[in-house]
Amino acid sequence: MQRRLAAILAADVAGYSRLMEADEAGTLARLKSLYDGPVLPTIAEHRGRLVKLMGDGLLAEFSSAVDAVRCAIAVQKIVAEQQALVPEDGRLVFRMGVNLDNVIAEENDIFGDSVNVASRLEGMAEPGGVLISQSVHDDVAAQLDTVFFDNGLRKFKNISRAIRVWSWPRQLPSLRAQGKPRVFVANFEGRGPEEARLGADLSDGIKAYFARLTGLEVVTDRAQPNYVVQGSVRLAANRSRIVARLAALEADRQIWSERYDEDTDDPFEIVDRCTRG
Repeated sequence: MQRRLAAILAADVAGYSRLMEADEAGTLARLKSLYDGPVLPTIAEHRGRLVKLMGDGLLAEFSSAVDAVRCAIAVQKIVAEQQALVPEDGRLVFRMGVNLDNVIAEENDIFGDSVNVASRLEGMAEPGGVLISQSVHDDVAAQLDTVFFDNGLRKFKNISRAIRVWSWPRQLPSLRAQGKPRVFVANFEGRGPEEARLGADLSDGIKAYFARLTGLEVVTDRAQPNYVVQGSVRLAANRSRIVARLAALEADRQIWSERYDEDTDDPFEIVDRCTRG
């Protein structure tokens, strides 16, 4: 086991589950083409080392933060140019995060807090954008002409300290950014086909109700909403139990939760009771 200072680049595809659901074989083929084409060769050109591929994501290591940031921006520009020719609902768009700190190296993998922070940065990054930590910005600011936007201190899941983050090519939206708060409504989870169908119907009903509210924007891509509504469905002996939760992603906390017990197994009645204003 060794420790060394490294710049870690984490990347994944925004909205990958939606793309796979719509066209699994086509999405995999296009992702492989991106990896073989601009992505992996660009990492090599910037003296980076691919640590691993993880489905729609990757982890790469650089000895220089400047190389890591230059690589991330180069990949984003090339991919954006190529994907501009693809219909918008089928585009592959990466989110990327870069962090600089000590890592633990073991065989061909790397571990540690630095890797976790890079992954959290990638998860908060805008689709098509790059988010870097303060340690990276301190190292690259005087060496790159690129303009990064200061997004202040941000909290990340399972990271105890707040981290100052910088974004390219634009400012990150705040929880109450200009415009309406964005909410994503997930399908409520069920154990079998009947509960899964009811969960999807509940999700559609909640979306329709939210769409009538002037203060919210209902989004279909889980990449960057401000809030997420999710829950579960259980059916048994002409009874139903619905559990619903509302979470604020930026603050990484649950705001509200509620349980609904209904003495009926009629799916229309259940949806109407749970989604009426």
